[in-house]
Amino acid sequence: AAAWAEAAGEPGAALSAGFDKARALHFQGDPGAQRHTEQALTLARTVGDRRIETAALNQMGILASELGHHGLARDYYQQSLQAARANNDRALESGVLNNMGDTERSVGHYGAALELLQAGLRVSREIGQRMSEAYMLCNLAWISHARGNMTESLGWAEQAMVLARQVKDRDLEASILCTQGHALAALGKTSEATEAYRGSLAI
Repeated sequence: AAAWAEAAGEPGAALSAGFDKARALHFQGDPGAQRHTEQALTLARTVGDRRIETAALNQMGILASELGHHGLARDYYQQSLQAARANNDRALESGVLNNMGDTERSVGHYGAALELLQAGLRVSREIGQRMSEAYMLCNLAWISHARGNMTESLGWAEQAMVLARQVKDRDLEASILCTQGHALAALGKTSEATEAYRGSLAI
């Protein structure tokens, strides 16, 4: 963290640059993302930057969840959620709720995941954040599928697809088509399922 400050000449610029690097490394799958995120969190607390502290806590939660440390992820997410609400950062609040819900979904805690995602969905809709809304709808479709409610899964997926196409997120669109394929196959609609799978592969 000190090296960032020295290189940038001021803590604020160093913090933004360091946190951007941490997120880029995570996107690339680089294990150095953990160290850079920890440095960003430490520096954010040192200089009193609540916005990046909140975002770094969320990022730490993501990293912990991906490593299978779900209890630690919950702790980071809870800290991030509390800070986001204290700062009235509704966009980040929505994102953290989505990540919390996704973590609970990944370990089979579908009831908890459903509550968190629906809470995040309400926030996303209130602030008009369509990208987050689309991802949460996709996660809700997966939960419904896991709980055996294929009709409900298709309903969530259809809503997610409308938004994915509006925001031109082709990766999400492919994921939704795959989700639809699974639900259609479970309902015995083989030809429609095949069409959905082919559509996903074509993207």
